[in-house]
Amino acid sequence: MSEDRSSAGDLVALPELIDDDEIWRRIPPEKVIFDESRNVFRPSKDSFNDHPNGTPMSAFLAKVCKDPLLAVHDHEDFALVGVRIKVLREKKLEIVAAPKPDLPPGHVHVVGSKTDSVRKALAKNFRWIIDPPDHVKSEAKKKALGK
Repeated sequence: MSEDRSSAGDLVALPELIDDDEIWRRIPPEKVIFDESRNVFRPSKDSFNDHPNGTPMSAFLAKVCKDPLLAVHDHEDFALVGVRIKVLREKKLEIVAAPKPDLPPGHVHVVGSKTDSVRKALAKNFRWIIDPPDHVKSEAKKKALGK
């Protein structure tokens, strides 16, 4: 088990993570894009930035959160993607426990350098846990096709 300290100073244990475990990342509607070359909807690479306030990228550890609807609660029109721990490890990113009382269980920070190539890899190596709503997809497709 990996151990980290929460902001309150309490010791927080992360469960043992295997390559096939996932983090879930919320994707706001404006970050859903239509990738014309692959004919798929995907999150933009900018969906995988650290927070503007300097804190690392926020996510949820799927095996702890368990309910995808908890992760998007109160986030209208947001989608949810899963990224395998293997992909994060390949990109030298670490998972650090970041529990907060106002967030669902399993909140983590993804720590490490998120260069352009790292963010592109995350944006292409994901699976939809909660698909974007149809109207969000429609807008993304119109934007991509210049309509």
